Amino acid sequence: MLTLGGQTIVLGGFHDHWGRADAENPVLFLAALNFYHYDFVLLVDGSAADAFVQKSAAALSPRLQVHCGREEAF
Repeated sequence: MLTLGGQTIVLGGFHDHWGRADAENPVLFLAALNFYHYDFVLLVDGSAADAFVQKSAAALSPRLQVHCGREEAF
């Protein structure tokens, strides 16, 4: 989270897929989010891997918010 001119700026991703890339090991993903100072991310694979990333992030960082969703194609 950044503060600039009295305004709070959060950095994050609104449409991310990690379950497809490396569902067994969220450590690399969480390390990247930490490195780039992300405040939030929305995972849209709708998989158990997303929930595992969410739980892991909650255990490791009080700052990082991981939200789980599901991508729907029309």
